[in-house]
Amino acid sequence: MKKIGVVILLLVFSFGYSIAQNKSVKAGAAQYVPISIQFGGFVNPVSDDLKFLPELTNLRVSKNESNEQEKLEELKAEKMKAKIKYLVEKKILSKSAEEAKSNEPILLSGFNTITNDGCPSDNTLAINRNNQIVTVVNSHVRYYSTSGTGLQAKMSLITFFNSVLSSSNSLCDPKVIYDNQANRFILYCQTCNSSPVPSSLCVAFSKTDDPTQGWWIYKFSGSPSSVNNGNCWVDYPKLAVSDHDLFITSNMFDGSGNYLESVIYQLDKTIGFAGSTYGSSDALLWSNISGSPFTMVPISNGINGGYGNMMYLISTDNSGSSSSNLLLFKINNAVNNTPSMTLDYVSIPTYSQPSDGIQKGTSVKLMTGDFRAMDGFYLNGTIHFVFHCDAGSNFTTINYSRIAYNGSSWMAQNKIIGAPNTDYSYPGIASAGYNNNDQSSVICFNYSSINDYPSCAAVFIDNNFNVSNPVTIQAGSGYVNAYAQSIGGGMQGNRWGDYSAAARDYSSNPPTIYCYNTYGNNSADWVNYVSALKSVASAPNGIESAQAIEPKLLVFPNPIVDIFLIKFTAEKNEMVTINLYDVQGKLVKEIYKADCLQGENLFTFNKGALGAGSYLLEIVLGNKIVKTEKIILLEK
Repeated sequence: MKKIGVVILLLVFSFGYSIAQNKSVKAGAAQYVPISIQFGGFVNPVSDDLKFLPELTNLRVSKNESNEQEKLEELKAEKMKAKIKYLVEKKILSKSAEEAKSNEPILLSGFNTITNDGCPSDNTLAINRNNQIVTVVNSHVRYYSTSGTGLQAKMSLITFFNSVLSSSNSLCDPKVIYDNQANRFILYCQTCNSSPVPSSLCVAFSKTDDPTQGWWIYKFSGSPSSVNNGNCWVDYPKLAVSDHDLFITSNMFDGSGNYLESVIYQLDKTIGFAGSTYGSSDALLWSNISGSPFTMVPISNGINGGYGNMMYLISTDNSGSSSSNLLLFKINNAVNNTPSMTLDYVSIPTYSQPSDGIQKGTSVKLMTGDFRAMDGFYLNGTIHFVFHCDAGSNFTTINYSRIAYNGSSWMAQNKIIGAPNTDYSYPGIASAGYNNNDQSSVICFNYSSINDYPSCAAVFIDNNFNVSNPVTIQAGSGYVNAYAQSIGGGMQGNRWGDYSAAARDYSSNPPTIYCYNTYGNNSADWVNYVSALKSVASAPNGIESAQAIEPKLLVFPNPIVDIFLIKFTAEKNEMVTINLYDVQGKLVKEIYKADCLQGENLFTFNKGALGAGSYLLEIVLGNKIVKTEKIILLEK
C-alpha cells in the first residue's frame, strides 16, 4: 500500500468551545410555501451499449461561485502569491517524517469508472445492502455490483430523466443517496443552463432496493416565485433523509449570476417511494432563512436511517474572508405537520478562505473554491461535519468537527487535517463505527502538492478523535490542465471539485466505506475512481475488530463477467508475467508479459473466449511468484 509522500499534520483544538449564543433562536423571517411537483411515472431506463461503452460528454458545468466571488478571487490571488513565494524561498522538496499514531484505513479494492465526464465530474455514490453501487457524474449514471457482475448498466442523465425532460436540457450537479431505513436509492440532478428559464430539479426514487428494477420520477421548479419573484435558479445541491422526509438544499442565483440565498426543499419521501402523486401539503420550500447561510448540508443518520421527524442542517459562515462560527439549523416536524426552524451558532477555531492548490509539473493551479460546507452525518447525538479551508498556512486543509449538545448549548470538538506544503480538498465523510456508540469515521479527499500530481486519499478517525496517517487511494500519474481558465493575478486554474463521495456499506461488518474521487492522468485530464476501505481499529464494547488485509494484489470484480481489473504492487522496475491456470494447475493462458514500473500498477483484461469456471490467476515479478488468486468467470 502506497502512503502519501507526506504525513499528517494535526492541529488539535481543545474539547469545549463555547458557542456564540447560549440558546437556540427561532429562524427569524424564515418562511415556507407549498411547491408543486410533477409526477413523471415509472421508468426503467435502457442501458447504453455495454460492449462498446460509447460516451459523449457535455462539458457545460454549474456556476458554483461564492456569494462574494470577486472579493474571493482577489483574496485567493494574494494568498497564492504568498504561497508560491514561500515554496520558492524554502525550496520545498522533502516532507516531515512525523507519524500519527492511529490506525490507517485499509484499501480493499478500487477501480476506474468508465472515462471522465467533464470538469468537474461531481462524483457521487451510494451502495445498498446487496453490494450494488449507483455512481453518478455530471452526465451519466452507472450501476455496479461488487459481488460478481461488475458494470451492470450505464445511461446518460437525459436518458434517465427523459419522462420529464427533453433532449435539449443540459443536466448537472447529481447526487445519490441510499436510505437505509427504507432500503431505497434516491437520485437527484438539475437542469444546468445558468438561467431561471427553464430551471428544474429532478428526483428519482428506486422502486425496490435494486436500482435495475426501475425508478419513480419527479420534477419541480428551480425558479420558485417566492424567491426573487421567480428570477432565480438552483446550484450546488445536498441531500439527506429523516424518518419521514427528503431534504434538498440549494444555492439560488439570479439571471445575472448574482447569489441570492440558500433554500431548503422538504418533501414527503414516502410518497416518492410509493410512486404516488404529491399533494399541496406534501412538499414545501424554505426561504428567507435567518443567518444568511450559504450552502447548507442536511445531515442524515450515519448508520440507522433517520433520527426522528426532524433534520439538522449545517452551514459555514461564508459572509467574509474568515470566521469562527458554524450555523446549525434544526427543522422540527414532518412536512405535513407544521414544521418550524431554529438556529444556533457553534464556535470553532478561526478558519479562512482557502488558497488554490499547487500541482506537480505545471503552473496551472487547482481551484479550491471557497470554504463552503461539504458533508456530514449524525450518530447518537453527535453531528460530524467537514469542509476545506485555510487554517493559517495558505495551504488548503480539511476542517473536521464533532458537534454535540451538552444540555444547554452546542459544543464542538475540532481538528484540522492537513500535511506540510500540501493541499487537501473536497472531503467526503461517512460513519465507520461498529455501532451507535462508536463515533469512528472515514474522510476521503483530494490532495496535491509541488511533488504530487492530483491524487485521492483517506484518513480514519477513531472513536476517541485520533486521526490516522493518510493513505493514498489512487496516486495521480499526471497534472491536469485540460480545462484551464484565468483565475486572476495572471494565473491559470483548473476546476478541482465540486465534491467527493463517501458512503457506508450497511451490510458489511467490520464497517466498509466506499469512496468516489478523481485523480490526474498522463493526458492532463481527470479519472474517476471508486474505492472500498476498512478500518483495523479496535471495536468498542467487545465487538471483534477488523483484520488487516495487505492489498498486494486485488482483482475486481470477482466473480467476473466481462472486464476485470488487477491491481498489484511492484517493489522495483521489472518484468511482470500474468498467467492463468485451471484448478488442476495446468497453464491455460499467459495473459500478459512486459516490463512494469515500481509502485502500484493497474492491469485491465477482458475474459474474451475463456469459459465459465474457476481459475488461478498468478502474478510473477521477475522470477518470483508474488501472488496466486482464485477467480471465478461467469457466463454472460
